[in-house]
Amino acid sequence: MAVGAPGSQVSLPTVTVVPYARENEDVRAILDHNQMLSYAVSKMTSEFSSRGYKTKDFLAQLKRAKRNDVLTAGTQSDAVTKMIQNMGADIIVTAKVIATTDARRQSEVSLELTATEFQTAGNLASATYQSGKFVTTDTIRLTDYALKKVKDEFFTKLQASFNDIVKNGREMAIQMVLAKSVTDWDFDQPLPDGSAGFKPMLEEWLQAHALNGVYDMSRSNDKVIDLSVQIPIWDEGQGRAYTISRFSAELKSFLDEKLGGEYVASVVTMGQGLTITIK
Repeated sequence: MAVGAPGSQVSLPTVTVVPYARENEDVRAILDHNQMLSYAVSKMTSEFSSRGYKTKDFLAQLKRAKRNDVLTAGTQSDAVTKMIQNMGADIIVTAKVIATTDARRQSEVSLELTATEFQTAGNLASATYQSGKFVTTDTIRLTDYALKKVKDEFFTKLQASFNDIVKNGREMAIQMVLAKSVTDWDFDQPLPDGSAGFKPMLEEWLQAHALNGVYDMSRSNDKVIDLSVQIPIWDEGQGRAYTISRFSAELKSFLDEKLGGEYVASVVTMGQGLTITIK
């Protein structure tokens, strides 16, 4: 299986299956006390592998981190987030497992799966599967029943959503503003060296770097430019993922070069948005 991209074929995305945890919760403690969750993460990782996806084993990485004492008390959440970032997955699948028992002592396990695109946290697919009710305390067995109900539709939807991102790119929202200290220049004026107008120069760069040349900077004036641009998820030339951080770094480098040291671009990235302040 392969993902179609303009002019090439891109391999199936790399997937990491991770346990659900609330902010600031200790993932190690959750997994140590919830065998159902560990089992579900392990089985789903194997399922993705069997379907041809490249996978990064979160549980194996976590064990190595524990041996190396990377996850220290009080910083577990930050360390786990950094660990996921360093694993280099395209898709993060979060598994949540809940066991309930009713008044008739019938137990049931609910498995919730949510797949998100790593760079933007955009939802790609989500589904919930029930084990069915049984008079038993064997929650691992119930978890297995729920896992066996994971349908092809979940993987099909996930792949279709990812294919769409590959084909059409990610939409990046960018707001460019002038710092209050800049009073002698604005976006309607030429570059500091007078070689070209600032806005035509920016549009030329966007045309070259936007996926299929798709961008919109119609919402702008002399002090503020609000624009959107479709950026690729894959660098065909270099055969690797094209990250939001790379796009923002290239845009900053370009602006600093064209502004010639007279002004400097400060870039702040938040999710799928960039705020650029010209100082």
